[in-house]
Amino acid sequence: MKAVVQIILAFALTSLVPSCLRINNIEDLNSSPILVLDGIDSLDVIMDSVKISEANPYPYYDIKLTLKDVDDNISTVEYHLTVGGGNLFYQGSRIEEGSFSPDKGGFMSLKYEPLVVGEHELIFKVKDVFDLEDTGTLRLLSFGNIPPVAQLTLTKPDVQHDPLEYIIDASGSYDPDARFGGGIAEYEYVFLGREVSLNKSSITVIFPEGGMYEISIRVVDNDVEWSEWLTESFLIE
Repeated sequence: MKAVVQIILAFALTSLVPSCLRINNIEDLNSSPILVLDGIDSLDVIMDSVKISEANPYPYYDIKLTLKDVDDNISTVEYHLTVGGGNLFYQGSRIEEGSFSPDKGGFMSLKYEPLVVGEHELIFKVKDVFDLEDTGTLRLLSFGNIPPVAQLTLTKPDVQHDPLEYIIDASGSYDPDARFGGGIAEYEYVFLGREVSLNKSSITVIFPEGGMYEISIRVVDNDVEWSEWLTESFLIE
């Protein structure tokens, strides 16, 4: 009977060892969480820019935050604005700097509102219950409106109704910040002693006679900022 008891006791002690090891080393088995900014796994720092202008004085910059953890141990997300000034929003509510509870789905769509022109740096950090962490940094440059640039050419129409009929073409004019919502709103032409403002990028003119003529143009963008005047001399013949 003693032999049987000894065998059972030895078996019980042997069974406890792996269990104790698993409990004592659970942190070693834990994987670090992963934070992904804007869907780019390979980058810890994302750099971009946003325009603050008369037409859009309080722009929002969209931030996609993805949280991954194979062990499902994420506890908190931290946010710190280290450079610049602005507000961070989640689901319409402003997030204060420091820790906040992450979304259970692992994906958070945030909006950052820069309030000043210049550099902004936002640092996001995800932590798990064992204080393992991962960080992501957004460096954002906010800038004011950039004036448009006028361009001018003079060409003959495909079908000419008069030998001295020409097209003053300003379609090459552009707004350098077009990808941020900028655009040309109006064209101002000066020719034959007249000043004409239109929202058209070209105008057809019949000159009274051949010779050298000066034509000037400037354009205004949707932030009501004008380009420099551009003046060109053309030979009409």
